[in-house]
This record gives sequence, structure tokens and C-alpha cells, in this order.
Amino acid sequence: MRHVRAAACRCSDSAMNLIIVCKERMINSMADLTSLMAQARTFVQYGAVLIVVGWLCLRSGSGHMVLARLWSLVHGKLETGDVAIQAFLRERSSLMQFRVMTGVPVRTLPEAHALIDWCRTHNEEVGDIARCNKYFSVATLELRGVPSRKVLAFILAALCFAALLITVLGLFSVSSRALVSVKGGDGTPIFMAASDAYIGWALSHRLSVADCAGKSTEDLVRSIRQPARDVKIICAWFNDPQAVTNVEKVVRDQRASIIAIVAMFAFFWVQSWWSLLAGVRARELDSRLQGHALIAASAAPSNLEDPPG
Repeated sequence: MRHVRAAACRCSDSAMNLIIVCKERMINSMADLTSLMAQARTFVQYGAVLIVVGWLCLRSGSGHMVLARLWSLVHGKLETGDVAIQAFLRERSSLMQFRVMTGVPVRTLPEAHALIDWCRTHNEEVGDIARCNKYFSVATLELRGVPSRKVLAFILAALCFAALLITVLGLFSVSSRALVSVKGGDGTPIFMAASDAYIGWALSHRLSVADCAGKSTEDLVRSIRQPARDVKIICAWFNDPQAVTNVEKVVRDQRASIIAIVAMFAFFWVQSWWSLLAGVRARELDSRLQGHALIAASAAPSNLEDPPG
């Protein structure tokens, strides 16, 4: 009985030690998770600040705002020095503020003042001018190169096709099949896996390891409608001990290429989309200006004299 009680005590002690160890590991894991979340939060905060600073620089077209803030942190807000230079810097700060707040890339303050007067005269909002982008000249205060409806329709059709292509490439990038073809063959695409392959873009013919082992070459030629040489090469791929490794390598390379292509297409797609929107806004503005001109012409007094009675 004493031996049994001693064994029971030892088991109890072991269980308690195990519970303590598990509890300590859990506490350490929670501490590591908390530390990781704090680091991630700090990274996100600094990343957000960098994104905002970059956006301000891009929208204003200059790093003046960032440099001015850094100068105020180092030198203080007290303005000292040459009066003309301080006046110039204040004007430049006003110019940057106008660019950021309106989105119109005016070059100088006189251009900004002229644009404000033009908007008041034509009863237009400066945000609509900014949305016209390259189709509105700030220097001459007039629309230029407004695209026709056919051009906008063509751009929209091209964007739809590009979106479809990006979607197809994105779906293919998640596939575990390697896109290959037989060297010296007719270039028919083969979607290859380690145990089977689909032949052709329509994926209408399938060739598997079991087919190669259980059917003759003539039967396979009639089944998948490929030359006997190509059938033998595909079956030889299946028998290669490195088939799985080779397919995985090709898939990794293809995914890297597809990601690069999709990123390039997406960049140009976004640029074209903004250009399309700018063209639409420019046509709307042109229509409003023509309407204002017609109203002004109809309201103007006639210079013709009444004929003698």
C-alpha cells in the first residue's frame, strides 16, 4: 500500500509539474503574441504616416510642406531673416496648400488667382476642374483635346477586356498545373500535373498515368488527337522520378511571371481608368460651358437697328 501511495504521489507531482510547465508556456506565448501585436501596430502607424507624407508630396508636386514642417521643428515657428525670403516662402506655402486642397496643379499663385476668378465667372467648382485633369489647361483656362464619345467608348471596351484578362491570369496563378508544350511540336498548350495533363486551351482532352500504362500509343493518339511523338513524350514525363519537383518548379516560375504581368496590367488599367473619368468630366464641363455661352448670347442685347417705318 505504501508503494502504491508513493507512486500515486509521484504521479500527482508529475501532473502538477506538467500543468505548471504548460501554464508557463501559455503565458510566454501570450507575451510573445502581445509583443508581436505591439510591433505590428507600430509598423502600421509609421507606415500610415509615410503614406500620408508621400500622398501630400505627390499631390502638391513638391516636398516643400515636409521641409517646412521639419524646419519649424528644428528652428521654431519664429520667422526671422530676410523679409523678402519670408514673404516668398509664405506665398509658396499658400501655393502648396492650394494644390493639396483643390488637386489642381497650378504653377504659380497668379495662376491660382486667375483660376479662382474664372470659376466664379463661369459658376464652376474648382473640384470639377481638377477632375478634368490633363484636358483643362490652367495656363490658358480652357479645355483642350476633349475626347469624343467614340474614343471614350473604345477606352471603356479596352478596360473591360483588360479586366477580364487580369481576372483570367489571376485565376490561373492559383492553379497547381504547369503550362508547358512539347518541344518541336505544334505548340499545343498542355496543363501538366504530376499524375495527369489536359491538352489544349479548351481542356477537352485528358491524359493520365493510368492511360499511359493501360492503353496503346495508337489508342491514345485517337483519344487526345495528338501526334504519337507528343503522346510518348507526355507519358515519359509521367514516368520521370522528378516529375513532381519539375512541375512545382515550373508552377513557381509561372506564378512569379504572372504576378509581374498582372501588376503591370493593373498599373496601366488604373491610369487608363482615371483618364477615362477625366475625359467624361471634361465632356460634362464642355457641355456646361457651351450652355452658359448660349444663355449669354441669347441674353445679350441686339445691335440691329429697327428698320424705318
